[in-house]
Amino acid sequence: MVFSLLFYMFFPHYSQAKLFWDSMTEVKKEHIIQAFHFKVGKVKSKDVQQQIVEMFSHVDVELAKTIAIGVGVNPPANNEVKMDLASPALSQERMKVKTAATRKVAILAADGFNGSEVNQILESFKSAGITAEIISKNRGVITSSEGQQVEVDQTFLTADSVLFDAVYVAGGQDSVDALKASKEPIYFIDEAYNHFKAIGAGKEGAEILSKAGFVSNDPAAGIVAVTDKNSGSAFIEAIAKHRHWKRT
Repeated sequence: MVFSLLFYMFFPHYSQAKLFWDSMTEVKKEHIIQAFHFKVGKVKSKDVQQQIVEMFSHVDVELAKTIAIGVGVNPPANNEVKMDLASPALSQERMKVKTAATRKVAILAADGFNGSEVNQILESFKSAGITAEIISKNRGVITSSEGQQVEVDQTFLTADSVLFDAVYVAGGQDSVDALKASKEPIYFIDEAYNHFKAIGAGKEGAEILSKAGFVSNDPAAGIVAVTDKNSGSAFIEAIAKHRHWKRT
């Protein structure tokens, strides 16, 4: 115990990493491991990969062993298990207070979108402190089924779902049909889904989710069919949770 305390006092570059690692939930640890497999797996030198494994054995031996297996090098020579360090404050999943404020949502739409629905969801976003951008095939303006025109902020070529906290597919049959005709909107939604982000859809917008292979309404998994004010609130709650790990 004394040695362990001294170790963390004099080697803060390891103790801070260990504090972070020990504070993660199991699902977050799995994602961190996948990131290590990706990053370290890109390294061409087996010697460097082995050095990385040995270095992380001072953070967590089992973590180092898992990295070693993923990149095809030897397990770490160090097998000493250190005492656990953890703080719930470092885990997004364990945060007690979660808010949708400052989150950013991509609204996918085309000509023929449901203008009243989009206006309603934008008002809900504004009240919750959420910002939104209209994403469509081309820049310029798109026209709603009621004749309302809105400015397009970005196209599917200039925007990426990883830059948004959530995605909303606007209703309106003509808009949805136009979106379904291209692969880019499907990919945009699929990527957001794979990153466990909240996804919402207006009445006809649910067709896009079905085409992407997802259920159109599963609030527990962060997928919300927005058909009235209450479901709009449910979508904002899903945004506030940030990531929805139950999709695993």
